[in-house]
Amino acid sequence: MLAPLLRPQGIYQFARYASTCSTSGKHFLGSIPLKKGDGSADASKLSKKPLILYFSAGWCKSCKMFTPKLREFYENYKGNDLNIVWISRDRSAEDQLEYYKKSMPDWYYVPYGDEIQNLLKKYEVKTIPAVKVVNDNGEVIDDGARMKIEKGETSPEKLAEEWKKNL
Repeated sequence: MLAPLLRPQGIYQFARYASTCSTSGKHFLGSIPLKKGDGSADASKLSKKPLILYFSAGWCKSCKMFTPKLREFYENYKGNDLNIVWISRDRSAEDQLEYYKKSMPDWYYVPYGDEIQNLLKKYEVKTIPAVKVVNDNGEVIDDGARMKIEKGETSPEKLAEEWKKNL
């Protein structure tokens, strides 16, 4: 069971994974240069709040149908203690920015590059759209959030309260 980790590439993979986890009180996304529509973002503003990681792409028809629902959910939420970070599966930085400007509110996003691949692996995202609600350490606190948001049976406030209990 430990044999794969003892190989050089296993140790490297474990070190990369461990570097995305936080035990020092810093937000797990603190080392990733997040951006917003204005060009920069501060990961420290994400702390102590439920965080929705939204994996999608501009070429994905299901994503194009779900994004407005997530946007409506976010805009209907009355609090200021919920954030969304968009993680693109677009095929280029240009495609990513085009979809962001066209379809996303002023959410945080992970710039196109290796960090996206690391997050896809960490959260085992195989299909999109995917939604994971996580805490400051990057631990998933709700893996079924997409369906809850899509169905719209629970108010944004009730879902956020449920997520806050698991921070």
